[in-house]
Amino acid sequence: RPFIVGIPGFSGYLNSRFTMDMDFWREKLLFQAQPNQLASISISYKNDPINQLSLNKDGNDWILADATGNREAIQNYLFQFSGKVYAEAFVADRYPEAMGELASEQPDIIFELTYQDGSGRTVVLFEQADNPNAYLGWVKGEEDLMSIQHFVFDKYLVKREELL
Repeated sequence: RPFIVGIPGFSGYLNSRFTMDMDFWREKLLFQAQPNQLASISISYKNDPINQLSLNKDGNDWILADATGNREAIQNYLFQFSGKVYAEAFVADRYPEAMGELASEQPDIIFELTYQDGSGRTVVLFEQADNPNAYLGWVKGEEDLMSIQHFVFDKYLVKREELL
């Protein structure tokens, strides 16, 4: 939603103080979650199918699919979910052909959250050969190519063996 901005007593152009780039102002939200809002967490790894995981909430407990999980490790993992998680930037202009190319490939990682109300968020991630500090990815249904920092997102990408 556009807004008209003014500074009382200021005469001149504001565009030197505020960028006009729409992507700068858009929210780069990947997901928002507190543990009590979640119903399930699923992580799939293209190159490590053994360590794919599925956590499901059962009453007040979290169950690791097909295994007896370490309750303390699961609680420590869930503690990471504490609000909004953002991407670094929208990057479709830097990688104009990437979205079409990546959409036809199998993602390196698929991270899915399902909320108690039945809604969900799925983040699709691809490793970047030219940038080892960030993934390229998007939220399914929104399809805006983003740069997602490892520093921000890797704490949510646990492997099954870490929760056993």
